[in-house]
Amino acid sequence: MKTKRTLVPSLLACLVTSSAGLHASTLSLASPYNVYVLGDMQESNVDSEGRVAVGGNATLTNYGVGSKFQGNPASAGNTLVVGGNLAYNGGEVHYGNTVYGGTLSGSFGSPNGSITHGTALDFASTNTSLLTASAYWGNLTATGSTINYHGGVHMVGTSSDLNIFTLSGAMLASSWGVVIDAPAGSTVLVNVTGTSDAFKNMGLSFQDLNNDHTGSTGRQNVIYNFFEATALEINGISIQGSILAPKATVNFGNGNVEGNLIAGNLIGNGEAHNYLFQGNLPSPTTVPEPATFMLSLAGAALLILRRRR
Repeated sequence: MKTKRTLVPSLLACLVTSSAGLHASTLSLASPYNVYVLGDMQESNVDSEGRVAVGGNATLTNYGVGSKFQGNPASAGNTLVVGGNLAYNGGEVHYGNTVYGGTLSGSFGSPNGSITHGTALDFASTNTSLLTASAYWGNLTATGSTINYHGGVHMVGTSSDLNIFTLSGAMLASSWGVVIDAPAGSTVLVNVTGTSDAFKNMGLSFQDLNNDHTGSTGRQNVIYNFFEATALEINGISIQGSILAPKATVNFGNGNVEGNLIAGNLIGNGEAHNYLFQGNLPSPTTVPEPATFMLSLAGAALLILRRRR
C-alpha cells in the first residue's frame, strides 16, 4: 500500500522533469536564415550578409544577399527563398541560388547561383513552429534580474546554462542602453512585453556588472523575444543579438542586427549581419488537457503496478 501512495507523485515528477529538461539549439527551419519573414518584406538600399527567406511577397530594391559566403561559395545553397511573388529591382544575390514561388519581376544579379521557380522551404510549418516557440519562451519565469540603472537597463544572470529576463516594452523604449552580464557561453533570453515596442537610439554591451569573473556571453547566444508585439520599430541601433518577433510588423529604419532577424512583416532599410543564434533554449512542450493527462498518468501507474505484482 505504501508503494501505491508514492507511485503517482513519483511518476508525475518524472514526467515533468523529463519535459523541462529538453533543449533545442535552433529556431526551427529559420535557423540558417539571417533574415526570416513570415509574411511580406519590403527593403531597399541595404543588404543581408546571410540568407533571406520570405513566406509572402518580397519587394527588394538595390538589395544585396549572401555576401558572407565569399570564402565558401559552395556552402551558400538556396540563399534567397520567397514563397510568394518576388519583385527585385537592382542589387545582387552574391552567392547561392534564388527560389521563388509566385511571379518574378525586375532585374538583379546572380553571378554565382541559379534562379528557379519552385518551393524550397515549408513556410507554413516553420511559421507555426516560430509562433509556438515565441509564445512558450515568453511565458517562462525570469531567472535573472532586470534593473533600471539611471534610465538604462542592467540585466544580470548567473546561470552557466540559461539566463531568462523579462523586460517591459515601455522600459526598453525609454532606455539609453542595455548592458547584459551573463557567464561566458551561457544563453540569454530577453522576453520583451508589450504589443507596440521600440528598440532604437541606444547602445548595447556586455559587462561583468556583478564582478563574479565568469566572463561575458556574446551576441550569438542572445535573443530578444518580442512575443506579444504586433508592431516593432528598430532604428539607430546595432543590436548585439537576434530578434524574434513573429507576430510583428517590423519597421527597420536604419542600423543593423548582429544575428537572426525574424519578423512577421519587414519594411525599411535595416541591415542584417550573419552572426546566427547559437544558444540553447527549452523545447516548447504541449501540455495535455488535465483530464487527458490524468488518464494517461493513471494508465502508466496501473501498468507499473501490474508488472510489480
